[in-house]
Amino acid sequence: MSVLSLKQVSLTIGSNSILRGVDLELQREERLALIGPNGAGKSSLFNLISGRNPSAGKTCGQILLNEKSISDLAPYQIARQGLARSFQVSNVFTHLSVIDNLSCALMWHLGFRYSFWHRFSRQKQIHAQAADLLELLGLSAQKDHIAGELSYAEQRILEIGMTFACGAHCLLLDEPTAGMSRAETEKTIALIRTVSKGKSLLMVEHDMQVVFELADRIAVMVHGEIIACDTPEKIRLNAQVQEAYLGHWEATI
Repeated sequence: MSVLSLKQVSLTIGSNSILRGVDLELQREERLALIGPNGAGKSSLFNLISGRNPSAGKTCGQILLNEKSISDLAPYQIARQGLARSFQVSNVFTHLSVIDNLSCALMWHLGFRYSFWHRFSRQKQIHAQAADLLELLGLSAQKDHIAGELSYAEQRILEIGMTFACGAHCLLLDEPTAGMSRAETEKTIALIRTVSKGKSLLMVEHDMQVVFELADRIAVMVHGEIIACDTPEKIRLNAQVQEAYLGHWEATI
């Protein structure tokens, strides 16, 4: 059964066709990687899925989450339907502590609503789960550090943790390992395997070693179109994909 279904999704801004009739299915508990050259439309597609539609853009097609349309919903409404995403540039609360970042992400999932008359520091259930998540992320030693003072890789890991903390069953990760060293990347791969267990994951990633280690299937986007979607083994052998994208990658390793 498809958790996330895209049917003929298109985006036009001015005279530019950014997305051209994209059809894509993310299955339950699947890890699907979306790859393609820069400018192919991958982040634009992520934005449409998560409700961040460009005001100047014209869109058409259907986006379904659990067979219900989310095409016209606001980002917060989509999040409450069970979809959470990370961004290319780390999107954490830079002036809050690490544990407070995770606590904020946990609130709605645990049934707490924003309230001006309850002390956040007294919400023991939230802080207990945040502490457990810090342990999983390997950030326990930094729990009281200001998030904006973390290293780049630590901020990326914190954002992945916040995405997971929302309790969503469908996760979108936009270039989760970009800019990381190989050691940091391997740590993040292990983390993604853990947090995506039992969930459905769609990720954009340029590091093909990460893609082939994590993905059950790979979708290839070129010029706003999906030109292939198959298992890693078949994508590696696909002549059209080789010409459009993978040939350049394999020539560099």
